Amino acid sequence: MLDTMPIKNERIEFRITSEDKELLKRAQELSGDTSFTNFLIRIAKKESEAIVSEYETILKSNEDKELFFKMVTSDADPGPNEALARAGRLFDELFDEA
Repeated sequence: MLDTMPIKNERIEFRITSEDKELLKRAQELSGDTSFTNFLIRIAKKESEAIVSEYETILKSNEDKELFFKMVTSDADPGPNEALARAGRLFDELFDEA
């Protein structure tokens, strides 16, 4: 089975200082990457994925907080669901000392 490589037809260009380029080239050499371009893409992609993941985790966390506080401050008491009620009865049967 032949693996097909994704078509790379997008281009990004940017200017950096000589010092930044020297630092990036040194890091590339130390990392063992043989291509400067592949090194930059790998590092930029890794950092971008981390930023997106952190943002999505925070967003989910905020949604969870909103749901929690909505349930805590709600006047309606839904009471325990059937599974919790069943667990409570089982606990009472197993540990009731009466």
